[in-house]
Amino acid sequence: MNPSTSRHERLSHVVSARRARRRAGAVSAGMLLFLSLQDGAAQDAVAEYVSPPDPVTSYLEAIERLESEGGAYSPELADLYLGLGQSLVENQEFEEARNAFHRGVLVVRVNSGPHSAEQTNYLFSIADIESKMGERRAAADVLENIYFINARTYGENSPSMLPVLERMYEWYMTERPLYSPYAVYADFQKAQYLAGRMAVLTEQAKGLGHPDTARIYRTLGQIHFLTIRYALNQGISIEPGVVMSTGSLHPAQIQEVSLREHYSAGREAFARMVESVAARHDSTSLERAEALAQLGDWYLVFEKYQTARDIYSQAHRMLLDDETTRSLADGYFGEPTPLRFLNNHQDFLAEPPEDPSVQYLEVSMTVTQSGDLRQIEVLDAPDDMSENQLRAIRNQLGETRFRPGLVNGEAMKFKEFLWRHPIKPAGAAP
Repeated sequence: MNPSTSRHERLSHVVSARRARRRAGAVSAGMLLFLSLQDGAAQDAVAEYVSPPDPVTSYLEAIERLESEGGAYSPELADLYLGLGQSLVENQEFEEARNAFHRGVLVVRVNSGPHSAEQTNYLFSIADIESKMGERRAAADVLENIYFINARTYGENSPSMLPVLERMYEWYMTERPLYSPYAVYADFQKAQYLAGRMAVLTEQAKGLGHPDTARIYRTLGQIHFLTIRYALNQGISIEPGVVMSTGSLHPAQIQEVSLREHYSAGREAFARMVESVAARHDSTSLERAEALAQLGDWYLVFEKYQTARDIYSQAHRMLLDDETTRSLADGYFGEPTPLRFLNNHQDFLAEPPEDPSVQYLEVSMTVTQSGDLRQIEVLDAPDDMSENQLRAIRNQLGETRFRPGLVNGEAMKFKEFLWRHPIKPAGAAP
C-alpha cells in the first residue's frame, strides 16, 4: 500500500468519526437542556442549539471540498494540511497530526519538487512531534533532511542558510538543552556544528564588526566549554590532551573526543568575539574591555593563571586609557566577580534584579589572586537549613572560580569578601 494513500485514508476516517461525535454531542446536549428547562422559550433554545465549531472538522471539510474541485494535490491543500496538523497538535492527537504534516509535505513536493525548501515548516512540525513521542532518532533524521534540502536549494556556504541554521539551533536548544541532565554527547556535537556554521556565515553576511557576529562567536565558545564540562563529568581526566571515549545517540558507536581540540576551538571563538567587538565602529571602551576580560575568564577556568591575569590587566588599562571610562576602571575590576564568559547579560554596570524565586545567602570568603574561593562561611543560614546542605553549598563554592579583583591593575587576594550567593534549582543554567 502506498504510505501517502494510507495516511490520506486515515485522515478521511478521522473526519467521518468527528462528524459522528459532533452529531452525538449535539443530541446529548440538547436532551439535557430540554429536560432541565420547562417553558416554551427554553424549548426553542433547544431547537436552536448548535455545538461550538471544531477547527479540525472545519479543516477536514475544507480539504474534502478542495480535493473534489482541484484534485488530491491542489497547491492550496498544503496550507490546509499545515493548519490541520497544528489543530491536531493542540488536541494532543500527535499521530494524526504527523499524518497531516506528512500529507502537506507530499503536496509541496508534488507541486514544487522533492527538494523544495517550502516543506521546511512541515518538517519542523514533524520533528517536534517525533521528539514529543520520544523518537529521538526519527527527529534527528528529520532535522538532517531539513538541512539537506535547504543546503541543496541555497548552497551550503550561502548566507541564505542562516535562517534555517538559526531555527535548527533553537530547536535543539529547546528540545535538547545542553544543561539538561539527559543531554548526550551527540547533542553537543550538533550544537557545535550549527553554531560554527552560523558564526562563519554571520561574519560573511554581516561583517566581523556586527553585534550578531560577536554574539554567535561567544555562543560557540560557551558550547565548547559545556562540552568539556560534560566530558569531564563522565569521569574523564582533566588533562586537555587526553583523548577519551563517550557514548552518543547510537550506543553501538563510540565518539573519540579530544579535550585539547575543544579547548583550542573555544579559545579561538572567544578571541574572535574580542576581535568582533573591537571591529564594531560604535563599541565603547567598556564593551571592549569586558569582551577582553571574558577571554581572560576562559584562560582562568582552565588554570592558565598568568595569562588570565595579564589579560585582566590589559582590560583594566583599556578603561584607564579612555577618559570617558577612566573613573570606572577601578570600580569595574576592583572587586572579585563570578566568571562572566557564560553570562549573556552584558550590561554589568547595572546588575540585573534578583530573582524572587531564588534564595540568596550572605557568604564570607577569601578570593585568591587565581580566583579560587577559600575560607567560605555562610553568614545568614536559615534555621531549617541542615549542616549537610551548608556543607554542599561550601563544596559547590569551593569548586567555583571568580574573576579576581584588581588593585592598580594587579590581581590581589581579597579576605572576608562578602557575596550574595544564589541557590538555584537543580539543573538550572548558570
